[in-house]
Amino acid sequence: MLEFSILAIFATCIAGMIQVATSERENLPVWERENGKKEIEKWLKGFLAKLKRTSTRTEKYRLILAVERMQFEKDGYAAFWTHVRFGEENVEIFDMFKKSFQKMKITEFQKQLLKSNAALKNQLIGHFEIMEEKGEWKIPAELKTKIISEGGEALVFSEKFGIFKTAVRIQIFDPFLFTDNFGLDLLTWKINFEKDYEKAVNEEKSGTENQMPKHENIIKNFVNIELFHKKDLKKEDCIGWITIMEKANEDLRTVLKKEKIGIEKRKKIAEGIFDGFVYLVEIGIHHYDLKLENILLVDGIPKIIDFGLIYEKTGRSGYREMGYARKGSKFRNITSLSAATPGFADQAQFTYGNGYQVKNLFYFLFCDWKSSWNLLYKPIDEKERKEIETIIEKCNASSIHKIKERKISIILEITSIISIPSSSSQFCLDDPNLTKSVKVSSLKQNATKCVNQDLENVTKNVLDQKSSNLCVPISVATLLRFAIKNDLGFEDKLDFYSAEKILSTLTLIVYPRSMAGLNLNPNKKETEFQLNEIEFLLERLCKKTYLMETGWQIIRKLRFEEKDRPKKSTCKFEKAAATPGFAYQAQFTIGNGYKVDNLFYFLFCDWKTSWNLLYKPIDEKEKKEIDKIVEDCNGSSIHKIKDGKLRPLISEITSIISIPSSSSHFCLDDPNLTKSVKVSSLKQNATKCVNQDLENVTKNVLDQKSSNLCVPISVATLLRYAIKNDLAFVDEYDFYTAEKILSTLILIVYPRSMAGLNLNPNQKETEFQLNEI
Repeated sequence: MLEFSILAIFATCIAGMIQVATSERENLPVWERENGKKEIEKWLKGFLAKLKRTSTRTEKYRLILAVERMQFEKDGYAAFWTHVRFGEENVEIFDMFKKSFQKMKITEFQKQLLKSNAALKNQLIGHFEIMEEKGEWKIPAELKTKIISEGGEALVFSEKFGIFKTAVRIQIFDPFLFTDNFGLDLLTWKINFEKDYEKAVNEEKSGTENQMPKHENIIKNFVNIELFHKKDLKKEDCIGWITIMEKANEDLRTVLKKEKIGIEKRKKIAEGIFDGFVYLVEIGIHHYDLKLENILLVDGIPKIIDFGLIYEKTGRSGYREMGYARKGSKFRNITSLSAATPGFADQAQFTYGNGYQVKNLFYFLFCDWKSSWNLLYKPIDEKERKEIETIIEKCNASSIHKIKERKISIILEITSIISIPSSSSQFCLDDPNLTKSVKVSSLKQNATKCVNQDLENVTKNVLDQKSSNLCVPISVATLLRFAIKNDLGFEDKLDFYSAEKILSTLTLIVYPRSMAGLNLNPNKKETEFQLNEIEFLLERLCKKTYLMETGWQIIRKLRFEEKDRPKKSTCKFEKAAATPGFAYQAQFTIGNGYKVDNLFYFLFCDWKTSWNLLYKPIDEKEKKEIDKIVEDCNGSSIHKIKDGKLRPLISEITSIISIPSSSSHFCLDDPNLTKSVKVSSLKQNATKCVNQDLENVTKNVLDQKSSNLCVPISVATLLRYAIKNDLAFVDEYDFYTAEKILSTLILIVYPRSMAGLNLNPNQKETEFQLNEI
């Protein structure tokens, strides 16, 4: 009996030990358990089956992305390669002059893509041949309730593993991933656990491959699953990540916008962000998307997240395996990143300049919401500057200017949150699109469409916006490009000051705007955008804000060295019924600059010649050639028509004047030009075009097949400014208003259809002339 009792006690003890062990194991996170890999694998297979999306991208675009994921002989090539060619065994990249940079061995994934479209072999493919993505995620109902955030190429869900709440981020690097063309049968993966990596140390120390970032202020990735094509046996080209990470309570933007915390908590958060930022730099990671949304708060502790836009110097495999760095030379060269978030961008990440390299998010920690935006973007004069200085001194915050030097001594000194009573909500950029990074790489292609030719595919996303008009910054960028080349005599041989680089700087740094529509992943819900006010944009170019230089000075610094920049100069501006081509100036202004009956010229010249003699700009050589032809026709008295004298020409001319070099380019054959237009409402409607409510005029003014009335509107505004400022003319009675200048431009100087500005636009009037700047 004793033996049985002992055995029973022993069995009970064993059972208890097993129960305790089981309980302890269940209390461990799955990523720390011995059989954690099997459990994650089981979860992953079920999770992957739920992920579905569509894509409108092509094999050509997938190949371009696959090249961006390659490691080049020199990382600098990532910023300069413009073309690529795929052979049987090699990939060759070229510069802008079609000169070969390097040949590399083709990857297995690229081979699979070329099998799908063999026509892409041995073909020169442009780096920026990128079409707009119109695909979207197809999220099942069971996952929709778990969504934390959704983007074109990323999703974040909340997910519970046992008692542990986490966030799961899905990031795709190949657009076909999770589509019907790239099912689970083509997918394989590698599961990496945080516990298997050491804490990353100084970037200069060698023998540190098996390391990852570990710091209190860096988001902790518990598990990172690298996704590969099944044929990629060497797992050399990762095409996506699924990352299981810490789950936060809220993001910094939400907290600051609601003014939920006082100065002491703000100082503590600022210190944490700065420590995390310094640690990342020490281990070779430079984060280039430090915006408010990319700082999460976990129990009040700030965590830096989102490592999609980083410059990584070490090449450590552990960073890639655990989801803190992407593979490829693109992510080892700052300029090749070619993407940024408006208002939180470093100029070097999308151009070659250093005009602005400040982490703006720190300003928001020491100022209230409206004051932050106003100090950054509101143009001010000296009087306002002094008023602001007084307020800042009272807060013991004068060292706020040292943030530009990456010094945050303000943490120790500031005693209260900076609040400027005069701050206006006009400068608060609360558009949800401004929280997203945008790709700048295809800007030239899309911006060209906006200002130049076929608007059919981009009108909906770019121009047909409820309260915005991207033609304003586009037109200003074009005018600045012209001024740099012509007014400043600057020879820009390598296109450092191209219109798209100026536009990028304008909309990402100087005057942050949503570029949805120029972004490759526009969201259909993105229909509410900020106003783009021409007057404010020009004022921002010419004036400093409290925390920033003039926009012009920032743009000047698109080159690193002063000797390579346009010469130092100042930027100034001022605000700003008849039939086009057949108008007297006195009909719509008080002036008499033009009072000729143009129709008589058409009676004595052939059709093309009439238009060319009236509107084609000529030099002295051309004038002499034309004079000779006119003399041969006995038509020299054609000049007397200006004086109202017609009879001499009628009696003298012997043949129709015909200039062989006449071009149809100057023939204004638009049917709208045969109609008189009312000028009385021009001011009201022109203001709408460049300033505010486009709802009623978008269809008639902007949604044109091949025209853009913002071009003459912008030129008229700039001329108005030049008259008042450059020529110091006091226009006491508004004889030289922007609308009078605009009327003269489009009715006499350069006749244009004003349909849309006319009070009675005809719905059939859809074909207009080009307005070439």
